Amino acid sequence: KTQTWEFIGPGLVVFVSFAKGAKESSLPSAARFLLNAKLSTKAVPPNVGHSSRSNPFRTPGRQAESVVELCRQGEEQGILVLPQETLCSDLDKDNVSLNYSHACPEQEAEALVAAFVRELKVAAASGMSPSRRAMEPKVISGGYASLDRMEMTAAGSFIHAFNF
Repeated sequence: KTQTWEFIGPGLVVFVSFAKGAKESSLPSAARFLLNAKLSTKAVPPNVGHSSRSNPFRTPGRQAESVVELCRQGEEQGILVLPQETLCSDLDKDNVSLNYSHACPEQEAEALVAAFVRELKVAAASGMSPSRRAMEPKVISGGYASLDRMEMTAAGSFIHAFNF
C-alpha cells in the first residue's frame, strides 16, 4: 500500500467522534461553527520562536481569528479531520478499564465522519467572498479506523473540546 502525505499548513486539527444517537442534521451547524469561531491564527514565520511561558494567541498582532476570516484576508488555512472513536470512552466500574459503549456503531460513525468532512467543504466554499485575496481553506481527513501518521509543528497549542 502506498503512503501519501498531505499538508494543511496553518489551521485546525479536529479530532472527531460520534456518540450513539448522533444526527447528520447537526453537522452543518458544527461545520459552520468550526469555520467561524475564533480558533486559529495567521502563520508564524519559521524563524520566530516563543518562550515556553509566552502564549502566541496573546502576542500583539496575533490574536485568534476564524478560519473563514483569515482566508478572506488571503491567509492560508487548513483543517485536518481525524476520526477518533476513543473520545467516546467512559471509565468502567473498576475505574481502571475503559468502555466505548456510548460510541456510534462503526459503519454509522464512518458515514458521519464522511458527511462532516463534506459539510466542512461546503461551508468553507460558501463562506468565501469574491475577493482576489480570498483563499479557500483546505479540508482533508484521515481514514476511519486506519493507522494515520502525522507530523505536526505548532507555535503554541490552542485546544478546545466541543460536543455538538
